[in-house]
Amino acid sequence: MRHHLDIIGDIVAATATALNTTITYLYGSVEEITESLLQLGQHETTAATKYPLFCVVTDIQESKGNESSIFTEFTPAAILIACDTLPTLKAIERKAQSFEAVLIPIYEEFLRQMYISPLVTCPPPAKIEHTKIERYRWGRNQITTENGTSVDYIDAIELNNLTFKIQNQKSCQ
Repeated sequence: MRHHLDIIGDIVAATATALNTTITYLYGSVEEITESLLQLGQHETTAATKYPLFCVVTDIQESKGNESSIFTEFTPAAILIACDTLPTLKAIERKAQSFEAVLIPIYEEFLRQMYISPLVTCPPPAKIEHTKIERYRWGRNQITTENGTSVDYIDAIELNNLTFKIQNQKSCQ
């Protein structure tokens, strides 16, 4: 069976294709993701394409039992969909430039791609249970590494309590 983080990566890739854009996909601890963003920003070829960004924040809670031979259920600590922004923008400007133009379309398409994925079992997008937080204030403070190195100003949508139910694939031997 493919790892669930790879399956999420496939859904993110399908989301990017459907929106005709690129989306950088990262997973790990907040510290590891921040370090990766710093590294991406140091290279001319990757600095311009690191946003929009889709991050799965680990640790991941995985449910076992009952249907574990048929399905694997797991819930990431959080999912972040982010884009870079300017600290001088007011909320009304970031709403239009970050949320309406970039983040919300990615969020909505990701839920649609989850729904149509042959590996994920879920209800239609409007009925997928989760908590969505629009993080306007993150655009006013730079992301920093543990040692205080400034990385970027971002606006983000944070998703919590989003449980994935993945169909386990059997291999013939």
